[in-house]
Amino acid sequence: MKPRERILAAIELREPDRVPLFELAVSKKIIKALTGEDVPAEILTETTTKIVSQEVFEKVIKAHAQLGLDGIGFFALTDASKNIPLDEDRYVDEWGRIFSRKVRAGTMSDFYIGGYLTTPEKYYSFPRPDPYNEFRIEQYRKAVKAAGDSIYIIPTAGSIYEYTVRGIGDENVCRYAYTNPKFLEDVFRDSTFYTIEVGKQFIEEGAEVLFIFEDYAYRHGPFLHPRLWRKFVFPRLKEAVDAFHKRGVFVLVHSDGNILPLMDMIVEAGVDGVHSLEPAAGIDIKLVKEKWGDKLCLIGNIDVANLLPYGSVEEVIEEVKRTINAAAPGGGYILSSCSTPTDMCKPENWAAQLETGRKYGRYRH
Repeated sequence: MKPRERILAAIELREPDRVPLFELAVSKKIIKALTGEDVPAEILTETTTKIVSQEVFEKVIKAHAQLGLDGIGFFALTDASKNIPLDEDRYVDEWGRIFSRKVRAGTMSDFYIGGYLTTPEKYYSFPRPDPYNEFRIEQYRKAVKAAGDSIYIIPTAGSIYEYTVRGIGDENVCRYAYTNPKFLEDVFRDSTFYTIEVGKQFIEEGAEVLFIFEDYAYRHGPFLHPRLWRKFVFPRLKEAVDAFHKRGVFVLVHSDGNILPLMDMIVEAGVDGVHSLEPAAGIDIKLVKEKWGDKLCLIGNIDVANLLPYGSVEEVIEEVKRTINAAAPGGGYILSSCSTPTDMCKPENWAAQLETGRKYGRYRH
């Protein structure tokens, strides 16, 4: 099977020839260590995206394909030309999130430090991200052209919860859920409109699968109580999923953290697959497979917090084998780290993840 066929089969909950290998992106350090290529891999991550030439996309995507991946993500949710500088270090992006340019260990992008749109007045007076900004589609076209059939590109349409919430601040959002629910309804309606409109443009360019990129939870549970999540987020997520399904495409949701209290609602919203399944947040892939594996494609669960940075090759091999044995039977599993393999991860460990997936992820037909 070719990469596209392999990934689509897994999303459709079928068994391809082997478990597909996917990452949102791979760090520059790992790519260089394993291929010898020095490429700006960060162009595939969300907060550093800027106008990139076709030649650079060719180099970056060729390097990811050379690693043996079947698929990678694509982000163009932030146009760096829209950033508003606050001082020499900090800036506000077009979502109202404040970032620092100072390098933090283990990151592939600038560092989020807080929200700028902390009040309704600030939010309503701040220009919303333009879903029709041609920048986003131009970048996607370049990525798809560079990929050809060597690797499958899954673009991110938008973010209904995370990006807007980070612009306002998590604590503020929790407070406004009680003190100003109308404001939050406006916020999530805006982000849903953006997500649907960008996704429609990707579909017109040939996208068959879309990511909605979120961060619903931290390690101990959702940021927003599940009752409030159902009230504010669920209707908007379902609206976006329905809009994309009507156009014949699959919808994947990315979220780190312990999202188990939200999983039934994610399924109810019609989502086709979930990425991350963070083991450090207590996500037991065997349990998830048993409860939701007949309804969702499961993507991820290889730990980037401890295993890939600090474990041994032997430990990685055993963990990947365990994960495949738990999640792959019957189809519907895509092997991936639980987020993005950063510079903190040992190149040899991530290479072992892929090699083990190729060796032990084959289906017997």
